Amino acid sequence: MVSLHPAAAVCGPEPPLCLLPVASFCDDASPSISRALIIVAGGGRSLDWSPLRIAAALQAQAGGRLVHRLFHGGARGADQAIAAAAAQLGWPAEEI
Repeated sequence: MVSLHPAAAVCGPEPPLCLLPVASFCDDASPSISRALIIVAGGGRSLDWSPLRIAAALQAQAGGRLVHRLFHGGARGADQAIAAAAAQLGWPAEEI
């Protein structure tokens, strides 16, 4: 089962950090035990947040739930800072 968190999109006209809707995956046999999120994050050239600040925003978005994987664009700058933040949190990150 896949559900999208209704308040997960954090994007404005020119957002410093854009988090797409969070997909939550759970096993129908034991939904209270196996829940994980997949997060897609990206930022523009104007993102001047530190990896620590990005990590705090990502952690707030996850709301204490397990993160199965974080996807980012892999470009220099914002995407690399997002990857560094994911590494600080111990989350698996993948370039798309």
